[in-house]
Amino acid sequence: MDCYTGLPVSVGMEYNVNHTIDGMPYSLTLQADQSIYLTSQTAYETVTEELLPADPDVEAPTPLFYHVTGENGQEMWLLGTIHVGDERTAHLPEEIYNAFAASDALAIECDTEIFEEQVENDDALAEEVSAAYFYSDGTTLESLLDAEEYAQALKLLKATGNYNMNMPYAKPYLWSNSIEQFYLRQGYQLYNNMGIEERLHDWAEELDKEIREIESNMFQLKMI
Repeated sequence: MDCYTGLPVSVGMEYNVNHTIDGMPYSLTLQADQSIYLTSQTAYETVTEELLPADPDVEAPTPLFYHVTGENGQEMWLLGTIHVGDERTAHLPEEIYNAFAASDALAIECDTEIFEEQVENDDALAEEVSAAYFYSDGTTLESLLDAEEYAQALKLLKATGNYNMNMPYAKPYLWSNSIEQFYLRQGYQLYNNMGIEERLHDWAEELDKEIREIESNMFQLKMI
């Protein structure tokens, strides 16, 4: 249910099948879900094909943007960015574009695009990533939470369409992040590929600029 309107946000069906293989019982659970966007802002966009009109009394937002200089003439610009967006994040102030054009490199938090390619081609790295998200010793989240906590978490995970047969063995972060990200996107439909950092990343590739990482994806996974 949507926390503001009380309307349903997804619909789903759960299939449970029991198999016996070589005398051993196995159970298979499949969750099929479909998200529903019925909140008022999204309904407005669906009907009018426009975003909700902006409040004329509200000033246009000013991004956090700093110019840093060194003793030997080095220059660096720091821009506060967000990872999700929509058409409202498509256009930045001209001074940001000018600074980007004059820069030799773009330093982003971490390059998920390259990391995904590395995971696909490196079995050892793929196992390391899997270990960061899932228990491999048979531990389940149900065994770590009390019954009431687990029942509530399971209800939310299924309501957001994120439950599958692997989730019982997922670590708490994956559950909380899956639930949180779903509800953060309610109201307005926000997308990763429309975030400011993603737009600058794509532009840097088009201009053949060097792309640097401030942190690595594995560093973030281990920190989490």
